[in-house]
Amino acid sequence: MTPQDALTNLDGVVAQVKLDRASTLCLIDSTATLQRLIDSIIKPSKPEAPGVASSSNPV
Repeated sequence: MTPQDALTNLDGVVAQVKLDRASTLCLIDSTATLQRLIDSIIKPSKPEAPGVASSSNPV
């Protein structure tokens, strides 16, 4: 293996690591978004005070 071959291989490894990192960050972001969605379905963000109609939920 020549030094040039080694550099070419290293460039390929670096490109793959950058790609994997981008994919991982995207997956983490998607997971966080999904978790927020699930949380908002399971428990509403603000429980309403009894007898008070909210502007977002008119009765």
